[in-house]
Amino acid sequence: MQTCIRKNSFALQYASGTVGTHGKYWDADRGESVPSGVALQYASMAAVKEDGNALQYASDALKADEEVVLAAVKVSGTVLDFARHPATGDKQVALAAVRQNGKSFEFAADSVKSDKKVVLQIVKTNGESLRYISDEFKADKEVVNAAIEGKTREHKLEILKHALNFVSETKTGPSVGTAGWPQLAGVE
Repeated sequence: MQTCIRKNSFALQYASGTVGTHGKYWDADRGESVPSGVALQYASMAAVKEDGNALQYASDALKADEEVVLAAVKVSGTVLDFARHPATGDKQVALAAVRQNGKSFEFAADSVKSDKKVVLQIVKTNGESLRYISDEFKADKEVVNAAIEGKTREHKLEILKHALNFVSETKTGPSVGTAGWPQLAGVE
């Protein structure tokens, strides 16, 4: 099973039907009989390490497994969309997904999006993730400053534009402009 999946990671969608009798599977790669759940997890890990998109074909139990999902998002961050709880609420999984693709934070659990420590790490890694964080942090000076820190002028302006649009639409936080954010003075 693992050899087949290594050659074509999308074969994972058919893997559950290859389990032998009594819930055991002969793993030729390991030279031993292993429980079907273990075999499927090994095969899933091999598949998602090869192509993260294979996660969409994994069982719901494996889509919730933090180890399997972490391996998948390291290859393709947006596959966090296929993951299930508790993996979507795992901070390490969310951070790895954002490192691979900033847009993937959209698929993280609300509990992760509303954790300020995680949000600060996320926006430092990818400032464009600001659009997917909890609304309570979109106008937060510390979060916005972390999002633009070390970015090019163009990236700073794009991130600030998003933050300022949110502020003006909701009428929360500092007034529109950079007066409330001293580090941003002169960026307009």
